[in-house]
Amino acid sequence: MSRTPAYLRVARWEFLRFFKMRELLVGMAIILAIFLVQKIVTERITANAGERSIAVIGSEYLPTSIDQQDRFTFVVAGRDEAELVRAVQEKEFDGLLVFADLDSARLHVRKQAAWQDELQTLFTAAGQARRVEASGIPAEVLAALGAPFALDTMVLANGRRNSAEARWSVAILVGLMLTGILLGNSYLFLAITGEKTQRITEQIMAAISPQSWIDGKILGLAALALVHLLVYVLGYVLFRVVCVVVWHEALGLPQVLADPSLFCASLLLILLGFYFWFCFFGLVACTISDPNSSSRSSMLMLPLLPLGVAFAGLKHPDALWMKSLSILPFSSPTVMPTRLVLGEVAVWEFLLAVALLGVGIWFLRRAAGTIFGLGMLMYGKEPSLREMWKWLRQGWISGAS
Repeated sequence: MSRTPAYLRVARWEFLRFFKMRELLVGMAIILAIFLVQKIVTERITANAGERSIAVIGSEYLPTSIDQQDRFTFVVAGRDEAELVRAVQEKEFDGLLVFADLDSARLHVRKQAAWQDELQTLFTAAGQARRVEASGIPAEVLAALGAPFALDTMVLANGRRNSAEARWSVAILVGLMLTGILLGNSYLFLAITGEKTQRITEQIMAAISPQSWIDGKILGLAALALVHLLVYVLGYVLFRVVCVVVWHEALGLPQVLADPSLFCASLLLILLGFYFWFCFFGLVACTISDPNSSSRSSMLMLPLLPLGVAFAGLKHPDALWMKSLSILPFSSPTVMPTRLVLGEVAVWEFLLAVALLGVGIWFLRRAAGTIFGLGMLMYGKEPSLREMWKWLRQGWISGAS
């Protein structure tokens, strides 16, 4: 008989049951292709965005400083306004600019576009430069008059972390956690409810304890979801490598990697949070007869709620309600990383959040094992909350005795 614990054997079986290397490689290729297509299309649009041909009437008012611009080409067509308007309608020109004087003009276009605001900004800057030159005031004097007060803010708590790059890096980690939860839930519900539908669970439970069975399922499928996430991340990394080779861009490593303490603390919370929610949905799946018709499937959206709270607390990371939510297990994987970046987190707060996540994981997996052992033998009506609480009390009392 194998000395490997039963739950590890179940975990290995569940992992290999859904693990398909070919599908993972195809998925990585699709991710890479999507990013590359998006990049190529964006580069194409950006390259073509500057090719704007503008016919001009009243070219004597055209500022010489913008006569040669990469963004716009100004053409003195030598035709009357009616002919040039028709030329714009027939797409010979992108627009017709009719100057009234140095400070005003009329623009004819086929439709509204972003480049029209850029054109106005361009002429506004040229007009301001012309008026400054005409006033005789040196440009450096005007620059000194409009210079802002130089206030250098030194953040003493987490100052090295409070940056846009660090915030985005932590947001990406949280986003990956939520993606992994939603991705893994499809396998989790299929694995647990499918066997109940096929009525083979009784035979399995005769050989393996319900707790080992549910622990193995949760562990194996959580590992599978993490592998899928790593494949997606690898696809993006390959895309960045292509950008470096083809477009000569910087690799752009996440800023969070520059601060190992922030990275390790956030990663620990996010991994524990990932497993916490996986245990929670394992518990939910044990109570569902058919995931396609059960109203409890709506609980899949619960992990997204703390994300909205984290966004709401960006400007108040050290508020009492943010501190409380950064410690509670259901919200700490999302809120605590936000506070680590933006606020001041005491060591005891972080350790308490980690400890409560550990306690929450233990409670949820034990509850899932107990309900799995009793509820999976029932068919038809889903157990109510009162019935599940009764099962938990009976199971833990009998276990303690």
